[in-house]
Amino acid sequence: MERKKRVIIVGIIIAVIFMIGAGVYYVTNVQNSSQSDGELNLLQDEFYSEYGEAVSVVARRYLDSTDATVMANAVMSVDIENQEDQDYPAMGSYLATITYDQEQVSFYIHVVDTIPPVFDETENQIITAGSAMSEDDFIALFNATDLTEVSMTVNMTDFDEQINGDYTIVATAYDSSNNEASYSINVTVTGNTTNQDDAHDESDNDSSSSDSSSDQNSSSTTDYTANMSAPEISYDAIALINDERAKLGLDSLEYSSTLGDLAIIRANEIQTVYNNDMASVYRNSGEYGYFAEMLSKHSKTAQYTASEVVTDWLASESEYKKLMDVDLKATGIAVAYMNNRWVALVSYDH
Repeated sequence: MERKKRVIIVGIIIAVIFMIGAGVYYVTNVQNSSQSDGELNLLQDEFYSEYGEAVSVVARRYLDSTDATVMANAVMSVDIENQEDQDYPAMGSYLATITYDQEQVSFYIHVVDTIPPVFDETENQIITAGSAMSEDDFIALFNATDLTEVSMTVNMTDFDEQINGDYTIVATAYDSSNNEASYSINVTVTGNTTNQDDAHDESDNDSSSSDSSSDQNSSSTTDYTANMSAPEISYDAIALINDERAKLGLDSLEYSSTLGDLAIIRANEIQTVYNNDMASVYRNSGEYGYFAEMLSKHSKTAQYTASEVVTDWLASESEYKKLMDVDLKATGIAVAYMNNRWVALVSYDH
């Protein structure tokens, strides 16, 4: 009996030891095995790499796992080579495989270009009226770089090299993946033989300028091409302007020799610097207490008369407002003979 009890006790002990051993085995082997089985989960189905950058072949960068053993020991292979003389591969799709233990997972890495071309800084341009600027000429002003071949277009729809003014030229660069970037500059046309106001004025007055010339003060037909500084130019023009101001009950303008001299400066300067800044005029007129406003006109011929100039100014809405302003107190007029440019400076009573 006693012997039988000992046998039972020993059996129980052996059974307990077996159960403990089985549990330890399960924890250390079976459970770990189940954790690694099916643990090669990808962060996403497909991956993208920017063209121009090296493609990573480190498996853990693509895996979604918290198992340090898997992350440390998974091996990745991909059939990819860098472009010649480059440290990055060509654009395309590359099959990659990650292996751990007996498990494998495959996926594609797509090398794509999403970065547009980059423009170099380009300065604004000043060109002389009449310069034949083609699309290719403007394209040559710009430079854009990219890892692939770049093509370029420019928008010059509103550009007119015959008309003074500021124009915005927009260049657009495209790379081989059709990424695009744009860059704009300002192009100033100067020294023209006609500007936008002139073109408008001439079209409005072609049929009436000769008649209106003869109807104005007879002294306005004097040829002033021999003496740019002749004050008679201003006197004749002012007389015509004052006639129009009188119709509106406005005060007459008085001739200013200072503004006349400044008008001559601007009439010469405008041949190469055609804009509304009038830096030299503002600087000099300010010294004499004047607040100056400019009108300009390019004559059709060297014998263009004060009557014709004033008639055209009065026919222009913007110039008419300047000349009929109630605050005007003085005016000076001069003509530049290089390109037959008339300039009027009018001063406000400020």
